[in-house]
Amino acid sequence: MLNPGSIFIEIVAADPGQRAQCFQAIDQYGFRISSAGSLVEAFKTIEQRSTDVPRPSLFACVGMGFDGVQAAVKELRSHPWTASARILVVDESLTVEQSLVLIDAGVSDCYCKPFLAPMFSARVRGALRSGG
Repeated sequence: MLNPGSIFIEIVAADPGQRAQCFQAIDQYGFRISSAGSLVEAFKTIEQRSTDVPRPSLFACVGMGFDGVQAAVKELRSHPWTASARILVVDESLTVEQSLVLIDAGVSDCYCKPFLAPMFSARVRGALRSGG
């Protein structure tokens, strides 16, 4: 069972509108949520947080494109603070083949359909429950 107050979600999206949509879709569940325009910005924020604040349990990488997500996964998996975090990719431009490559590289789930808030929040909750 999820304990929402102990879960920190980091939304990474260059588009402020996409960040806001994602935030609104999961805000009602009691998760701690932060957002950033890039992974570099997210890491700066994470590094500045006090040590009693949990590291992100899940990164939602939104609209980054295939190459951007591949680079983000590599960086997230190589950093000791984020190596075990789940990764949810939200990008309508990804092909099925690209999604499979990303899942094989360690992404928990890829959401490639048109953005729907209820589906996004269900995918977030599913990724958190699955532990992978």
